[in-house]
Amino acid sequence: MALTASSVWATFDRGTSLTDTAQRDVSPLMMAALNTHPGSLIAMIKKGNPVSNRKSEWVEDSLNPDTVQLEGGGSNVDGSASNTTFSVHTGESARLKVGDRLKNRTQNIAEVLLVTAITSDAEVTVERGYGSTSGSASHADDDVFEINPAAQEGSAIGSDRTRSRVTRYNYSQIFDTAVKISGTAMNTAMYNVPDEFAHSVAQRTIEVKNRLSYALINGIASAAPSDSVYGSMGGLIELINTGGDVETPGSAGSNVDSSTTSLTYDSVSDLVGTCAISNGNRDGNYVIATGQAQYENIATWPDSQVRRQYAGSGQTYGGFVDTLVTKQGITAKIVLEPDMPVGRLLLLDLNRIELKPFQNRAWSMYVDPLGLSGNDFKQARLVGEWTLHAHNADKAHGMMTALT
Repeated sequence: MALTASSVWATFDRGTSLTDTAQRDVSPLMMAALNTHPGSLIAMIKKGNPVSNRKSEWVEDSLNPDTVQLEGGGSNVDGSASNTTFSVHTGESARLKVGDRLKNRTQNIAEVLLVTAITSDAEVTVERGYGSTSGSASHADDDVFEINPAAQEGSAIGSDRTRSRVTRYNYSQIFDTAVKISGTAMNTAMYNVPDEFAHSVAQRTIEVKNRLSYALINGIASAAPSDSVYGSMGGLIELINTGGDVETPGSAGSNVDSSTTSLTYDSVSDLVGTCAISNGNRDGNYVIATGQAQYENIATWPDSQVRRQYAGSGQTYGGFVDTLVTKQGITAKIVLEPDMPVGRLLLLDLNRIELKPFQNRAWSMYVDPLGLSGNDFKQARLVGEWTLHAHNADKAHGMMTALT
């Protein structure tokens, strides 16, 4: 009968050859671990203060956008250079008052329009080609217009613009790995490894951190852990899909583009414009995370759209960064993430994302020395518990879900 170790690493687990062809080659893992080079997404995410409850709550504010968006299909300023009817998305006319100036932000058209009347919650009347500007027929359905408000001298206080705060949640998740090395294996010099135990701990540490990196993107929240359902945190995709509410998921908003399309400079610029301008988050520190296919697509775009910068000589691994310069003048770093699902792209505001450890449980190593408990092996367990906060997931961050 062949002897095998079911849970302890022993010398006979190595096989009969020093080359040990049945064992996985970990050198590629050492080179490409997502958390070990400065260009990876998890390396860019802020590590926040510890949390003290498995259900981690936060309260978030949102800014009032100083924009209105054309409503496609209605009577609109895109009909001619002299059309004075301005149809906007329902409810957005409440952002305006008579005397405001409007300018097309999407296409950066020079024409300025003066608001002369507000006729309904979705329609206003404007004066075309205000001041030194001329009327333009180039405005398109769904274009976003910047509001440049002007108050009349001696005017009364306007309506309060305070916005309601909302509470959002996520759950913590335990990440762990185990090492058990037999006494004989620890004291056998093989494979040019001076300390088998320390070597295995180093490799398992990379693996467990990669699991955290994967959950950061793809995690699904589990609200009710039990002896059969293990607790888990929601990742970036789920938080954006649910509008930041993993308990009572809402519908995807304008920050999620689910149309089947190929990735173009205009489409990703429009997504940045929605999150940064339409939703009022222009102070964001933006990064675009996508998989290999879309990364290669972006690499073909001209230097006027993507700036490629290198640190030092440009020969250092991870010492480079590609930056998208959108048509609105907003920049976003581009990150290749192998864990991104095919056909998806994430636009993230790093100012509003934090990975947070559970208090006293960021990463703990529990080591049972050889012989302490009477076992002929040395064992260790690396345990960490983390959660993810993504503030304004329904506004500050964006996603494209059906890229071809």
